[in-house]
Amino acid sequence: MGGAISGMHYTAMAALTFRPAEFAVVYDSLAIAPPLLAVIIAVATFIYFIFALLSALPDDANWARRRAPGLSSDGHDYIKKLPISQNKKVTLLELAQVIHLQADGHYTAVYTSQDRHLCNLSVSDLETKLDPRMFIRVHRSHIVNIQYAKSFERQTDQATIVVDRNGETRIPVSRDKVQALRTMLGI
Repeated sequence: MGGAISGMHYTAMAALTFRPAEFAVVYDSLAIAPPLLAVIIAVATFIYFIFALLSALPDDANWARRRAPGLSSDGHDYIKKLPISQNKKVTLLELAQVIHLQADGHYTAVYTSQDRHLCNLSVSDLETKLDPRMFIRVHRSHIVNIQYAKSFERQTDQATIVVDRNGETRIPVSRDKVQALRTMLGI
């Protein structure tokens, strides 16, 4: 940049020629008043610095993740398979097989149509990692795969969702989750 500025300066100075004037020019007033010139310079400088600051803002850190293939439309990276502990090894379970999840101490019990498995992740962790279009947390200790919902029952103070797991399994629904569940079920 220094070389470009220097080169431009010396090239312009080399191309410049001065000729004597044939008659003297007398200026009796300024072309622009000094206060107006100061305002124009201040406004132009302010606009220039605003654009400079806007261009210096950091890029959106999540933009690349939102645009990456395989992510949901809201840009969230949900897990594709559920890690379960089985015979001292971790096995990955297809999410479509999961009927519901229930808190079990420091673990989470994962229920499929055939078995009960244990997952090392907590229900709260799983709530953030599972796609909310497929799974909904209906209670502080229960997450349900909405595809297996068989019916929804509401009594005066209690609500339950019935899922199809070797017959019918009744899962309690918290009061604050009733409306979200009804919306998800379309009722």
